[in-house]
Amino acid sequence: MGVEPRSAAPTLNGRFLVLRIQEKGKPDTVTIRLAMGLAKAVAGYLSDAQIKQAKHKGVDPDRLMDIALNAPKGTVLLSVDDKDSSITVTTE
Repeated sequence: MGVEPRSAAPTLNGRFLVLRIQEKGKPDTVTIRLAMGLAKAVAGYLSDAQIKQAKHKGVDPDRLMDIALNAPKGTVLLSVDDKDSSITVTTE
């Protein structure tokens, strides 16, 4: 009877970080889907020096994962273009 309690925390199940890499002059795009649970676990293996370097460059790995978990599917988290390639990271 009543409503079953549910966690307010976002779920990792079925969520992915999607990296798309397009090299200029090549027709194919490389697509990598990384389960958010795995991405979160891998982030735990960053050394203090790597975390410090990321934060120095304005990226907080923990905050980035929180943003990714709470972002609607299709949200662009990162986009980088240079003369050789284009890289986009989205949520799925």
